[in-house]
Amino acid sequence: MARKTAQDYMLEHNKLEVRLSALESRIENRCKQLVKKQPDIPYNDEVTVQEMLDVLWCNDRYDRIQYALNIIQIIEEYNLKQAGIVQTTIPYKS
Repeated sequence: MARKTAQDYMLEHNKLEVRLSALESRIENRCKQLVKKQPDIPYNDEVTVQEMLDVLWCNDRYDRIQYALNIIQIIEEYNLKQAGIVQTTIPYKS
């Protein structure tokens, strides 16, 4: 197997950047969808997720994705608490 050249590494890096950008877009879109459906869920004691989303897009790329993931997690946990449905296992007799 031949050694990789700088050009090979650049091509590989560019492919990863494209995949990373696509993943970030999916995360941001999911976050926007969830907030649009339920904008009044509290992010913390002072602000709602909608207010946090408005501030979110001012941050740099890494922070924006971390906040988006945090907002998604908060909404999912809030919905889980509201639903009151807990997934359980069904015992099978062998």
